[in-house]
Amino acid sequence: MILRNVALLLLLVGAGALAEDRAKGTIPVNEGLNGAWFDPTTPGQGYVIEVLPESDSVFLAWFTFSAEGSKVGAAGQRWLTGQGPIVGSSVALTLTETSGGRFDDPAPVSNRSVGDAILRFSGCADATIEFSVEGQPSGTQT
Repeated sequence: MILRNVALLLLLVGAGALAEDRAKGTIPVNEGLNGAWFDPTTPGQGYVIEVLPESDSVFLAWFTFSAEGSKVGAAGQRWLTGQGPIVGSSVALTLTETSGGRFDDPAPVSNRSVGDAILRFSGCADATIEFSVEGQPSGTQT
């Protein structure tokens, strides 16, 4: 399985630093990694990743499904968000699930922490996410 960046944007971070990080199997986390990512082996699912350099953090929106299918949301949709600090070439994310909302309705929603993930980038179009999410089997997508 390969997570692929749909945008394929790359900020130049210096040829020497990029070559050194690639030799270690990682690259620096920067705005060039922003965009929509997906794993071709899990259709209909994916991520939107936004690197926030002002706060040295990353925001992630994860569009996936519940392990039980239709028990959560329409057709079992499960949408998670995460935010966390950049530490070297990886990001430690706390995952949150938002529920109880309705389209264009200002009523309050419920947000609760449901797990953690580590996101690592090994190339401009390659990443790995290791996750532990409540109600789902733990795993890795590469």
